[in-house]
Amino acid sequence: MEKSLHLLDSSAKHRVWAVSIVLLLSILPTSGCSTRAGWQYEPSLARQSAVHLPVDLAVDHFDDQRQTTNERYFWACVIPLVPDCTSDYHRPENANGFLTEAAYNFRPDDDLAEATAKELARTGIFRDVFLTERKADPGAPLLMRGTITNTDWYGAEYSYLLGPYGSLPWLFGLPIGSARNSLELKLELVQVSDRRVLWSYKIHQTYQTTEGIYYNYATDFGYPQMFKAGIERGSHTLRANHRISGRVSSARAGKPARRSTDIASQMAVSTISLRAALAQEGCRNPGWGCTASQWRTRVAPQPGNSAFLAAGEFVLGGFE
Repeated sequence: MEKSLHLLDSSAKHRVWAVSIVLLLSILPTSGCSTRAGWQYEPSLARQSAVHLPVDLAVDHFDDQRQTTNERYFWACVIPLVPDCTSDYHRPENANGFLTEAAYNFRPDDDLAEATAKELARTGIFRDVFLTERKADPGAPLLMRGTITNTDWYGAEYSYLLGPYGSLPWLFGLPIGSARNSLELKLELVQVSDRRVLWSYKIHQTYQTTEGIYYNYATDFGYPQMFKAGIERGSHTLRANHRISGRVSSARAGKPARRSTDIASQMAVSTISLRAALAQEGCRNPGWGCTASQWRTRVAPQPGNSAFLAAGEFVLGGFE
């Protein structure tokens, strides 16, 4: 009799443990969804540019041209014999339900613009870099604007044909699911005076991850990493745009350059630098003209300025 009671008691304990495990597995898919993570960005330790322009740069809030639809089918994983379920978000900041998070704090038009300003300020190319709310009169001769076309998020959750018990294999190290992110945007450096685009760069990055309980947990939001990789390449091309130094110009002109003005002594000869400097200085420096014709007649013929002739011919053409 005592042995029978002992067996019944042992059986009851096993049932309690079994029920506890089932309850744990039932809540496991949503146990990581109690937080609201999101965009967290730290600027890269970019190498300071060798060229420092005496002009300010304003960064406008980015234009959002993404698709608007979000499709969520993670609920299908509770159906037995379904191997996986997917969700596809064009605007992940408006979606609810990711692999291990409920939602993400993300404001692409503001967050990407702010990150751009931080990265460009870190390079030291411009005298000052700041965000602006004014497109027509940003308070700087140069304006950086951006257009966002893609922030797609696609995820697949694996249920291993087990329906509501599909999270059981996760405890043994099998993946929770996989995610793929995309980021596409276009940056343009614009001269405010005539709205001429001086430089443009397209960022097109992808990110993929496979998540498990014991590895890569909560890593299905890769937009900061993608932007950092893209803006680092973009800032490199921007720095390269300023590498036409006075030495190169003088070699083309056949004689050494004498930088007689304060602007020329601080900057390399390039399309962006000369154009922006003249716009900001307002032609207050002696000997500097506002138009290409004035450049040819007043500046280039002067001793020591022949090195700037070739640059002035194409740089100041827009001021005619």
